[in-house]
Amino acid sequence: MKKENLIYSTLILTIASIFTRIIGMVFRVYLSNQIGAVGMGLYQMIISVYSFASTFACSGIVVAVSSLVSAHLARNEGKCAKYILHFCVTLSGVLGITAGSVLYFCSDVTSSVLLKDMNAAFSLKILAPSMVFMSLSSCYRGYFLAISKVSKPAVAMIVEQLVRMFVITSFMGIWISKGIKYSCAAAVIGMTIGEIICALYLYIAYVRSSAPLKQNQNMEIHKMSLVKSILKMAVPVAVSSYLQSLLRMIENILLPNSLKKYAGNAESGMGIYGSLKGMVMPLLMFPSVFLSSLSVSLVPEISRSISVNNIKRVNHTLNRVIKITLVVSILIVAVFITFSHEIGIALYNSAEVGRMLAMLSPLCPFMYLEIVVSGILRGLNEQFSSLKYNTVDSVMRIILIFLIVPYRGLYGFIVIMYLSNMYTSLSSIARLLKVTTISFRMMEWLLKPCFGALLSALLFKGVFRFLIPSGLHIWLNLIFSILFLCAGYFLLLILMKCITKSEMKWISEKMKAPLHKKQAKDVTMSSFLI
Repeated sequence: MKKENLIYSTLILTIASIFTRIIGMVFRVYLSNQIGAVGMGLYQMIISVYSFASTFACSGIVVAVSSLVSAHLARNEGKCAKYILHFCVTLSGVLGITAGSVLYFCSDVTSSVLLKDMNAAFSLKILAPSMVFMSLSSCYRGYFLAISKVSKPAVAMIVEQLVRMFVITSFMGIWISKGIKYSCAAAVIGMTIGEIICALYLYIAYVRSSAPLKQNQNMEIHKMSLVKSILKMAVPVAVSSYLQSLLRMIENILLPNSLKKYAGNAESGMGIYGSLKGMVMPLLMFPSVFLSSLSVSLVPEISRSISVNNIKRVNHTLNRVIKITLVVSILIVAVFITFSHEIGIALYNSAEVGRMLAMLSPLCPFMYLEIVVSGILRGLNEQFSSLKYNTVDSVMRIILIFLIVPYRGLYGFIVIMYLSNMYTSLSSIARLLKVTTISFRMMEWLLKPCFGALLSALLFKGVFRFLIPSGLHIWLNLIFSILFLCAGYFLLLILMKCITKSEMKWISEKMKAPLHKKQAKDVTMSSFLI
């Protein structure tokens, strides 16, 4: 693949990811205002079971299809690539039907025994049919990644989100008056319909783009050898995903039940859980989409530099990525702490959400570093390290939740979150420092940004707020206030020479994507289809 195509592909997927993350954030705000904290708690528990079932339905398939199909097409072995795709489609269909059937027929038992709330059963039954469509979509998504037509899965991702939002808002108006059971059902029915539309779109796009699979149709293929190669690639990825998803599901089921024990009644415990997992955590994680995009775009560059043994370039890139991550995450902490109350009121009309946001916002540097460093470790072929740290972390969280949260409630879980995120991020950084020759630059990466963030926040509180008219709507007031703080922060970092012209130029170059005319046309057509 040419470098231009790689950069173009990364750009398209990044734009789609950012757009869908924004839609998802808007959806969560809308949903929380409709069904409240208790409803959000039940919704989060339903989604945890759904996520585990979807992992069983399609985990490992995208990797197998994209890697093996692209490898055989590169050798002009279209017949082999076609067999691999069709085998994966069949396998995914079987797994999807199995996952959907188990989810449907076990929905009552799951709701009463695991979730301890029968209101969830109806929603799980609605989600069950989506399993087979999700698994089929994963195959065709892998195919388009293999032939470097990433605009197709990107458009499918956006169309799915838009359909989901439309359906949910339509059903919410009808079912919300019927109680929490039907309110949560309205929130998930759009997910099933969105998956159906996404699968149909990708299948139609595949039929129109299947020409590469028609080359060398007369060649002889060894089916068992191809099946072994598929399983060899898909099974390890799938097992790893099953383990991580199972541990996350156990945590998401254990936590609300532990909070219920502490609060003394189910509604209070579920409300705390809904506010935390359904409102505060999405807010904390939302800015990470931009850092994740930067991490994804730099992994190919790291891999290329390693392949030609250009260690100096690798270290240069890693230094800048970690610095950017810390500079941005420290700014996010300043914004969330300074405006926590205003954000809670503006988005959710809840001062409690603002209070939780202020308590948890110092976690942002640890969470964002873990995301970025894990991506870098993948580029350095250190995937097993990330898996090991995440598995240990999940087991540790489950044990601590069981031991602490029933007796210390929300504050106990906040302590657990700090311990957990500090462990994963510091372990990942320690591993990165061990496998590379970079060194942690305390002054440039931490002290100067912290000083700039503190001074900007203090200056805003003392001076900038008087520059904003008091009659403005809370949203406009919040936007202008955040812009003032961000401008002051970056100005201070430039004056302290924490950010240099060469670094700004480097970031600008990484975000540029040279498009050929054909590629630009493809983007235009994708926008039209949306």
